[in-house]
Amino acid sequence: MLGSCFILSLVSDVSLGLSLLSVGVFSIVGFMGFDLSVEFEALVINPVSFMMWLVFMFSFSLVMFKVWEYICDLSFVSDFRIFGYFLQGLFLGDAIYWFSVIFFSVSSWVMLFIGFESVLWGLIMVILYSSGYQERLFSCKVLMLFTAIFSIPLLMMVMSLYNMGVYEEVWSMSGVNMGVVMLFIVSLAFMVKVPVYGFHQWLPIVHVEAPVSGSMVLAGVLIKTGVLGLILIVSSLAGLDSWLFGWFSLGVLVSLVKMLMSTDFKVVVAYSSIVHMGCLILGLFFSGVSVVMSSILILVFHSFVSVSLFWLVGYFSEFCFSRSFMVLKGVLIWGGFSMVVIFYLLVLNSGFPSGGGFWGELGVFYSILFSSELYLFSVFVLIFFSVVVNFEVIMVLSSSVSRKISIFSGSMIGLGVLLEILK
Repeated sequence: MLGSCFILSLVSDVSLGLSLLSVGVFSIVGFMGFDLSVEFEALVINPVSFMMWLVFMFSFSLVMFKVWEYICDLSFVSDFRIFGYFLQGLFLGDAIYWFSVIFFSVSSWVMLFIGFESVLWGLIMVILYSSGYQERLFSCKVLMLFTAIFSIPLLMMVMSLYNMGVYEEVWSMSGVNMGVVMLFIVSLAFMVKVPVYGFHQWLPIVHVEAPVSGSMVLAGVLIKTGVLGLILIVSSLAGLDSWLFGWFSLGVLVSLVKMLMSTDFKVVVAYSSIVHMGCLILGLFFSGVSVVMSSILILVFHSFVSVSLFWLVGYFSEFCFSRSFMVLKGVLIWGGFSMVVIFYLLVLNSGFPSGGGFWGELGVFYSILFSSELYLFSVFVLIFFSVVVNFEVIMVLSSSVSRKISIFSGSMIGLGVLLEILK
């Protein structure tokens, strides 16, 4: 048993070390003034794709560490069966890894579509790998239904570009002669993966039923594929500013209120991803390429905080046998260094100025305000609710008395009916 754990630890450390070494070498070359845009026969590496690679490698390393931790906890099985579990987990991890390689590095729309959809199948395999009971099968069906419906316009565009012979220009969008409305319909395939409010119904269902490793793959990998797709196509979506701002702002606000009303820690973390990604999409649609670096900064710290919080939820559910705030209330007063780390992660998730995500969201909101002062009130409302909701979660976890939505209990009935309608 100890020998198998040592081998798994060694393999995990070596793979993580090689990944970080490659990232470090590429970063040094870039900071020395060399051009970071490298094109191969079917691959392309530029600053945006490289930063997305950085986000992906960090998230994927945490996911593989969680898989390794789960396998090493199987002390009741033989070394041979542990090695079998390791091979199965390694196969799923490698499948997601290479599908992501295809998506983040190719210069062809055809290969990008293949990698984009294949990452989804890797996630479904991770969910069903742990167990196949009815609720998880239903969550996978919901995810497949959303993806199949909204990916049809993207598939039609890829097939059209392939027939015209202009499918090799992913990053320049040259040859894509489509109207704004048609491009917006195509972008729905990426909005479902982010997800944007209105196409998010699958996210809480999948997060609740998925294992911890599946939630980490979803937050660290799948969401990033949707964001990169929107970065590719958002420059061609001018003229839809006014009603899109209302839609995205309403989505962020409703998600914040649903975070406030939920008693499931995992659902709260899932909706916090919708909030952060909603702020990111607001900046992309209103400021275009000028806010790309702020968006990448949000993605980097969202990967760190969100994936770590899902690992934290799994840790609590294993230790307390529940994800409910009614059971988890007061866990932060247990003390110890781990509780300090947990508290700091929750503070970072709230967008506190000590985190890099704060500076990314600040750049996004500044770009929105710079484009139009009419959006000032909406932006401040979103910031206020975000701080209130996240610190309410911190108060619940740091108090032995349940305070979840207690100060709002008198007015929650009508608001709950409204949220069910908007759901």
